[in-house]
Amino acid sequence: MFVGKFVKHPAGLSSMMFSFAALVIHRWVLVVISLYTCDASGGLFSVFRTSHFDVNINETSSYVDLSPLYGHNQEAQDRIRLRDGRGLLYPDTFAEDRLLLLPPAVCALLVLFSRNHNVGIFPFFPSNLGP
Repeated sequence: MFVGKFVKHPAGLSSMMFSFAALVIHRWVLVVISLYTCDASGGLFSVFRTSHFDVNINETSSYVDLSPLYGHNQEAQDRIRLRDGRGLLYPDTFAEDRLLLLPPAVCALLVLFSRNHNVGIFPFFPSNLGP
C-alpha cells in the first residue's frame, strides 16, 4: 500500500532488484534470516540441501536457474505440474517453499514467472499436437 510521496532511491535502485537478487542467491539469504528452522516433526533441518547419505555433500546447484520455480528434483516438479500433456504449471505455484521465509516480493516474482510460463506455453501447444 502506497502511503505518502514517492521518494526515489539515491542510487536509482529499485526494490525489485533486491528481490531478483534474492532469487539468485536465495541459499545464502535464507541463512542470514534463519540458519535452522523446524520441520513438521519438530526436528531441525538446515536451509542448505545437504545429502542425507553424506553430510559433507552439498546438493545445491551452482547454476543460476529457475529451480525455485520448477523444482530441483522430479518429486518437486511433479508437485507443481498439471501433467495433462499441455506443459502447464498449477496456477500461482512454485516449488521452493523455503522462499516463503524471504520478503513477499520474492514470492510474488516467482508467481509472475509461473503465470508467464502458463501464458507463454500456448504458442507452442498447437505445434506439439502431431500429424
